[in-house]
Amino acid sequence: MRTLCETCLTRSSPIQKLGCADIYWLIDHAKIGGNMGKGLTKFVLLALFLALVGCAKAVHKDWAAIGGSRADATIKMGYSWDPRSEKPETSRQQAVDLASTKCKTWGYDGAEEFGASVSTCLSHTMQPFVGVVCEQMLATAEFQCIGGVPATQPEPRMSRTTK
Repeated sequence: MRTLCETCLTRSSPIQKLGCADIYWLIDHAKIGGNMGKGLTKFVLLALFLALVGCAKAVHKDWAAIGGSRADATIKMGYSWDPRSEKPETSRQQAVDLASTKCKTWGYDGAEEFGASVSTCLSHTMQPFVGVVCEQMLATAEFQCIGGVPATQPEPRMSRTTK
C-alpha cells in the first residue's frame, strides 16, 4: 500500500487534499466492525480510487551546489521538493558533473560522492487526524574533490623588523 501511495503523490483530481497519511488513517478506521465498518470500507475504496485517478508523472529535479569548503575540498549538492505533491527524479551523473566543475575551478581534477545522500524535512505542519505532515524536503549529497593540486594563494609577505 505504501509503495502505491508514494508513487502517486502528484494528484490533479478533485480531491487533491487527500494525501497518503489520510488514506492510511481511513484504512485503519475502516476496520471497525458492524454496519459502520462496511460503510467506511466503501468510503475508503472510493477515496483510494479518486486519489489514484489523479496520479501524475514524477517531477524532474536538478541538483545545485548548496555549500562546500575549498579548504576541505568538499562540495555539498542538493535539491528540494514538496513530498505531498511531487516524486522527484534526479540524475546522479548531473550531480557528479556539477560537483566536478566546481572542484576544477579550485584546481582539482574532479569530484566523487562520499557517504550517503540524506533527505531532511525542512518545513512541516500539524494536521488533524493525521499528525505531522512534511511540506518541504531537502536531499543533500557530499562530494570530495579528487586529483590534481589545489590552486594556492600566494603567502603573505612578512616584514622583519630589527632592533
